[in-house]
Amino acid sequence: MEPFFEAESLWRPPTRRQIIDTYVTHLNERDNLHGQHIADSIYDSGQPLASHLVLIPVAAHQEAAQIPQALDQYAQQQTDQPFSVVLGLNSPSSEQNNPEIDKTLAAIDHTKQRHPDLDIRTAMTFYDDSTIGMIRRDLWNGALLASLDQGAYTQDKDEVIGINHDIDLVSMSPRYIQRVQRAYQHEQHKYDSAGIPPIPLPIKTTIVKHAPSPQHPNISKGTYWADFVVRQRNSSFEAGLIFPLSYYADRGGFAANAKTNEAAELAGPVDERHVIPGTIMQTSPRRYIDRLQYGFDNIWSDDTFGATNACRQVDDKPDINHATLEDIIEQDGLPDRISDMSKSAINSVVKKHNSVIYTTRGQEYAAIDTLEKSMQQAIDKKIILAMNVLARVVQSPRLASEVLSLYPNDGYRDSIIDPYFSTDD
Repeated sequence: MEPFFEAESLWRPPTRRQIIDTYVTHLNERDNLHGQHIADSIYDSGQPLASHLVLIPVAAHQEAAQIPQALDQYAQQQTDQPFSVVLGLNSPSSEQNNPEIDKTLAAIDHTKQRHPDLDIRTAMTFYDDSTIGMIRRDLWNGALLASLDQGAYTQDKDEVIGINHDIDLVSMSPRYIQRVQRAYQHEQHKYDSAGIPPIPLPIKTTIVKHAPSPQHPNISKGTYWADFVVRQRNSSFEAGLIFPLSYYADRGGFAANAKTNEAAELAGPVDERHVIPGTIMQTSPRRYIDRLQYGFDNIWSDDTFGATNACRQVDDKPDINHATLEDIIEQDGLPDRISDMSKSAINSVVKKHNSVIYTTRGQEYAAIDTLEKSMQQAIDKKIILAMNVLARVVQSPRLASEVLSLYPNDGYRDSIIDPYFSTDD
């Protein structure tokens, strides 16, 4: 009988192409039909899709005004390699005769004329009933099928990088795409140097924030605070995530039934989303302009996000007053937000100590004492940082004082730190 370890050593992880073939083979009839429709629409025998794809869903009946500003940002990109912009135009079936769709198509055609070197592909899909998860899933499946039709993944090291963006882009670093391309070149080089087989390259993320609105200074302050909390939690926005298509296939693609937060399962844990430096982009604050008056919990919800969104036309929306802004931030729970930010920092501290602590808190080990002091320092930094943002940017001495009051609160600090230690004697 052969030794077990020899038999086990014969196992090899599936390659990128094998993963993709398995994913494509198991697409259901609906997914395959919609994906192939998009693949056929964006296929061009004279110009294959690039190996870096910006994939953008576009509500064709509402987004004509956003097209020029967003696509101009891609036309200004300075890159080492080609990239393609794929617009997944979509609309409810009931809107098929809406003249706004013609305006969207005209805006795209006009942009193509102004930027003939920008590779723009479009596919139009009408839905009787849809979610953003389904729309993104169809778009990414179509891009994957089109890439395969054009010869992608015929070589072991082939990889197609998908960049998940939205059409409400306001500004973007002129080397954003280049830095994504170089980051993945570096990843592939690391795999090659380490002798790693052609398994999927990892997910990455980019730096996304909302642009300020001069007409809405108080909403802009609230938006800044919300973005600040996201960054301090080491979290990221879905429009800004980067998925190699083999990774996408390996994770099963976007959740078709997701009305919001459609990339949650696909993206995995937050600490797996490594940020690519220098990839800064700003998106429209229109959802905050429309929804912040109802509180942060109502910015993104299943009830307020759909195929037709009021937030896409907010030109005449008034600003909120400063007292309302303070109430909204306060009601969101300042201690909870500081706790969230602190836990992210503490997780990094624990990682640096190369262990998760499973010991009794009362035991006097030097290593534990050092770790706990580092945890305390992490909380100190977050409290001071949040206090400064509230005082200087939000311009609220009252809220800054509330955060500062957490500084000497030992019970509050213990509630953050204690879960990292067991309570067993």
